[in-house]
Amino acid sequence: MNDRTRAKIRATVALVLGIGLIGLLLYRNRSDLHRLLAEPPDLSWVLAAQAIVFIGIYSTFVRWYLLVRAQGLNFPFMDAQRLGFVGFLFNQVIPGAVSGDLVKLGLFAREQEKLGLGMATIAVDRIVGMYGLFLIGSAAVVGFWEQVMRTGGLRSAALLVLAAALASTLILAILILAASLPWLGRITRQLPVIGRPLTEMIDALAVYRGKYGTLLVAIGLASFGHACFVTALYCCARALPGADWPLVTHCVATPIGLTINALPLTSGGIGVGEAAMQEIFALLGHDGAKAFLMMLTYRLLNWVVALGGVPYLVRSAHARRRLEQPVR
Repeated sequence: MNDRTRAKIRATVALVLGIGLIGLLLYRNRSDLHRLLAEPPDLSWVLAAQAIVFIGIYSTFVRWYLLVRAQGLNFPFMDAQRLGFVGFLFNQVIPGAVSGDLVKLGLFAREQEKLGLGMATIAVDRIVGMYGLFLIGSAAVVGFWEQVMRTGGLRSAALLVLAAALASTLILAILILAASLPWLGRITRQLPVIGRPLTEMIDALAVYRGKYGTLLVAIGLASFGHACFVTALYCCARALPGADWPLVTHCVATPIGLTINALPLTSGGIGVGEAAMQEIFALLGHDGAKAFLMMLTYRLLNWVVALGGVPYLVRSAHARRRLEQPVR
């Protein structure tokens, strides 16, 4: 069995698991969903959520564009938009063995003839993206500190968010130092288990040595994008009938759910994010079924934006065929 066949099998299993998990959640919540869907959703909140989702996703294209341009490449923004939409489409809508990042990397490498540099920009884009999510969660905790500390379950969740933000800040600082100081990089390479992934991240960050202003702007854009996603989830919740939970609960809980959704367990996190949101809000004493439906609505809105990549695929039907050709 070759690598491509194994990759297809893994992708198929991940997709089936995700769909199966969604089906299981729909079945378990059938009575609560019947109650929640007895009234039509407020479309004004849904439309607001759709606009905010689009803005948040579009900011990721801008972020990657800035990271690429910082390397001195002639890379028009329209190319970043096109590759961004295609990559997002593959990540969200199209099941298969090739992830959106690999599709974007393959097309970028053929157009720019910079495979290694493309890998570095995409890796750094992922790193700052996750870091922005932790920053948004910790900002919510600090902003609502008194309310958070008065609620037992919420306090535990908030401390988890703060711990993740502090740990990721420390790790990012070490990675940047290791990328600048060869002797520190040699130490991290020798660490068991985590040595290899750390080395890959260090090598990616090394191409931004002396360009830390760009990294700060990228982190700012990542924080802005995740703030949009948290706000969009809030709009999705407001669109649904039933009791609304406090804004402080939403701002602290949803970043945790989005972090779990980003774990590569199923295709696009389908089913995983919904299950995480339901369990988190239920643990905090709120309507878990509504949280599940909120996340499911949010995912559907992401799929709507992902369809923006279809015209690019229609105009470049041979894109996947080109991707399969070896890169030199």
